[in-house]
Amino acid sequence: MRKYRGRILITVLVVAVIGVAGYFTWTGYLRYVPPADQTLRPPEIEGVSYRWGGVSTDSTQMIFEVTVKNPNTYAIRLTAVNYHIYFNGILMGEGSTERDTLIGANAEVPVSLVASIDNALLPQWWVSHIEGGESSLMEAEMEVVFNMGGTSVPVTWRYESVFSTDILTQAGSE
Repeated sequence: MRKYRGRILITVLVVAVIGVAGYFTWTGYLRYVPPADQTLRPPEIEGVSYRWGGVSTDSTQMIFEVTVKNPNTYAIRLTAVNYHIYFNGILMGEGSTERDTLIGANAEVPVSLVASIDNALLPQWWVSHIEGGESSLMEAEMEVVFNMGGTSVPVTWRYESVFSTDILTQAGSE
């Protein structure tokens, strides 16, 4: 019986240590802090694309796919994304999203962001679109926030894309 008590005690201790370590790691109490001789390098935006998403009477979605690269030799966490979307200089939407995305050491991770355009602003934009020859400049300004060794590090990123339509020419030919 003593033989089993010892095994049971060891098993209970091992499970308790793993549970406590898992709790502190999950809650962020145990964080990797790089050695003093290692420089924190900010994450890099490697690629970006967007597509149109769902449409309602109030808003239109833009879905961004951003590839984020962690150039460090330790993992970091992406914790938030704040954004502003402009069409021809008109603020069409803004917002933020909190998230918890782990990016491994020297790794690239795709990150999706759904941004909302305020449809109430479409008439104002449409005038600028027509005056610009049915061409518009879409600008997305994003602040991506990372947790690096217990420190919040914001990385600002800007993306531009031109989109055009040919509605008036098509309407005039009918």
